[in-house]
Amino acid sequence: MKQKNVPRTGKLLAIQDSLVQAVYDTYVVVGEIAWITITDQKRGAIKLKSEVSQVLTKKQIRTVLLENSIEASVIENKKVVELQVFEDLTDAKVGDKVEFTDNLLSATVGPGLLGEIYDGNQSRLSEQLKTGEFMERGNHFPSLDEEKLWDFTPLVKVGDKVSGGATLGWVPEYKIQHKIFVPFDITDDLTIESIVEKSERNVVETIATAIDESGQKREFVMSFKWSVKIPIPYVKRTIPTQPFSTGVRILDGQHPIMHGGTAGCPGGFGTGKTVILQGIFKNANVDILIGGFCGERANEIVEVLKEYTALIDIYGNPLKERMCLFANTSSMPVVSREASVYISLTVGEYYRRQGLKVAVMVDSFSRFAQARREQSGKRGDIPGEESFPMNIKEEIRAIFNRPGCDQVNDKETGALTFIATVSPAGANLSEPITRAIKTTTGAFWALDRSLSERSWYPAVRRTDISFSKYEGFIPADIRKAVHKSLEIRQDVADSIALEGEEKVDLSLFVDYHKGLLLEFFLMQQDAFCELKIDNQTSSERLKVMYEVSMQIINADLSFPTHKSANKYFQGLLRQLKSWNREKFETDGFEEMKQKIEQTLKD
Repeated sequence: MKQKNVPRTGKLLAIQDSLVQAVYDTYVVVGEIAWITITDQKRGAIKLKSEVSQVLTKKQIRTVLLENSIEASVIENKKVVELQVFEDLTDAKVGDKVEFTDNLLSATVGPGLLGEIYDGNQSRLSEQLKTGEFMERGNHFPSLDEEKLWDFTPLVKVGDKVSGGATLGWVPEYKIQHKIFVPFDITDDLTIESIVEKSERNVVETIATAIDESGQKREFVMSFKWSVKIPIPYVKRTIPTQPFSTGVRILDGQHPIMHGGTAGCPGGFGTGKTVILQGIFKNANVDILIGGFCGERANEIVEVLKEYTALIDIYGNPLKERMCLFANTSSMPVVSREASVYISLTVGEYYRRQGLKVAVMVDSFSRFAQARREQSGKRGDIPGEESFPMNIKEEIRAIFNRPGCDQVNDKETGALTFIATVSPAGANLSEPITRAIKTTTGAFWALDRSLSERSWYPAVRRTDISFSKYEGFIPADIRKAVHKSLEIRQDVADSIALEGEEKVDLSLFVDYHKGLLLEFFLMQQDAFCELKIDNQTSSERLKVMYEVSMQIINADLSFPTHKSANKYFQGLLRQLKSWNREKFETDGFEEMKQKIEQTLKD
C-alpha cells in the first residue's frame, strides 16, 4: 500500500460538526485512521484522530462544493475523502493538514488491559488525569503501560515453527496466565530464530524473532494491534453448552443465558438496567469482565466508574483485577461511541482466544445505534425506519454474531458472552433497534416500568415478551411449570380486580396464591440486601429453590374459605421470605427448608 518514506497528506476542504471533507492526491483506504493537525488557541499545534468513512463520488463532491460555496478550481486534479473525527473540532479551519496512516481503527491487545479504565479510543484515563481534571483533546496515550515489567516465561525454542495465534510464552496478569501470541493475521509458517529467556520485559521490547521461507525477518513484542471491525478468528467454533450464572434468579431460572451466548435487556429510563448489569458484574461466573459504557451522561459515567471500581466479586476479591472498562459520554463525537462497542468486543475476543470465559456488557446499545443514525444523517444517506441507516439490522446482526465459544486447544475452550442493554425512546419495545436485537439475540430480558415503580427488582416481565432459547441450570419442563403457574396468577388477578376474591372459584384462588408465592419468593430479589445473601443467588441454591417451588405447585391444598386460604399463604410467604435471607448450606437454611416442606404437608 503506502510507499516507504512517502507520507500521504491532504487538506481540509469543509467542516460540518464532527464530519469533515479533505482533498488528497494519491489514495486513501476506507476505515483507515487519519490525523488532522489544528492550531489550538491555548496549546498550539495538536493532532486530532479521525477515520476515513468514504471516498466521495463526483456527484457528492459537487454537492460539497455547492453547500460550502467552494470554487471547483480548489480541487482541480484532486480527490475528496470524508472523515469522521473522534475529537472536538473547535479551532479547525479549511486548509489544515491531514495525514493518512494506512492503519485501520484498532485496539491494542496484550498484558496490562485488566484493571484499567479507557475512553472510547482506548486511551487510559489514568494518564489523562495526570494532565488535569478535564480530558484534553489531542492527548493520545499508549493503551498499555509501556514501562511496566512483566515476568515473561518462554514456551517455544529456536527452530520451532509458528504461525498466527501460536503461543510464544506467558506472563502472570493478576490470577490468569496471560498468553503471548504471534499476531493472528500472520498466515505464513515462521521459524523461531531467537527467543528471550525467562526474564522481566515490557510490552514493547522484542521477545522473539522469526524468519519466513523467503528469509524475511519478523520481530515480536508482547502486544500488537488488531482492527476492531474484523473479528479475531476462531480456532474451532463450538456450540455453547455451559450455563452462565448471573446471580439474578429470574434470569438464571426462567430466561437463562449460556457462556458464549447473547442477551438483550431493553427498558425505559429508571427500570433498573444499570442495577442488573452491576449485579451480573459482581456475580458472573467468568474469568474476565469487560464493560462498554456507550454515550451515557457524564454524571452517570462518573458514578458508574466509581461504583464498579470499588466492587468486590463473589470470591471476595477486588473486581477490577479481572475487569476493564471503556467509557465515553454523550457529549463525545459519535464515532467515539461507536468505537467503544467494537473495542470492547475485540478485547473480549482476545481474552477468549486465551481460553478464558469472558463477558462483555454494553450499556447502552441504543447510543451506538443513535451514533450510527447521526453519521448516516450527516452523510446524507437514504434513511431507513425512524431515520436509522438502511443496513442497521445487518450491523446489529454482525455484532451479535461475534460472541461464541472457541475450542482453542484440547484442554481449553474460551467463551465470549455478550449482554447489551437497550434504551428505547418512551420505553417503546417495538422500535427498530429493540426489534432487531430481539430477533438476533439468544435471550431477551424486557424490563417493565410498572414493576420498577413498585420497587420490584428485577423488573423483568415474567410471563410475556422475555424469553430464552438456551438451556440453563433448571430443566425446561420445570421452567414451563413455573411459567404456567405465573400465567394463571396473572389471569386470576385480572378476575379478582373485576369481581373480587369471593367470586373466584376456590381451587383457582389456591392456584392464584401459589403463583403469588413464586413471584415474591422466586422472581423477586433484594439487590441491596444488608446480609449480602438475597442480592445474589448461586446456581446450587437456585436448584434447591426450584425444587421447593415444584413442591408448592404440586401441593394438594384445599381450604373451606377464601379467608382461610389467605391466612395460610400469608404465613407460608413469611417463611419463604425468611428462608431467602438464610445463608446457603447452613443449619438455619436446612431448618427453614424443612419447616416450609412441613407447612406444605400440613
